[in-house]
Amino acid sequence: MSFLLDTDTCSAHLKRPAGLMHRFVQHSGGLSISTIVLARRLEYDRHEKEGPTMTKTLHGKVHGRTIELNEDPGVPEGQEVEIQMKVIPPPAPNKPTMTPGLAEIYAILGERFDTGETDIAERHNEHQP
Repeated sequence: MSFLLDTDTCSAHLKRPAGLMHRFVQHSGGLSISTIVLARRLEYDRHEKEGPTMTKTLHGKVHGRTIELNEDPGVPEGQEVEIQMKVIPPPAPNKPTMTPGLAEIYAILGERFDTGETDIAERHNEHQP
């Protein structure tokens, strides 16, 4: 009989409990693990050896061989890091937001608004009978 072991069983085996070790020996040759369990186990071991990895997006400007960051990277001074750069294109030049026709309408409305009349709100019903 063969058995497909899950991640928890493999992790427990690595902690070397006596009862589980006996079962592994008893069924040697009939035990297997999935590639997913193997990948998780290898990632866990790498994490234990190398420590946690950090991925963080920072922004800055390049000055020759120096990159001036906009914020503190949060790593100790002298820590070796690997950088992947993404070039940010400069912003597009500002295009006029107003067409000539719209500018003319605003000019007309501005003239109407600046009539010098101070009580226009009181006179809003003058045209009605």
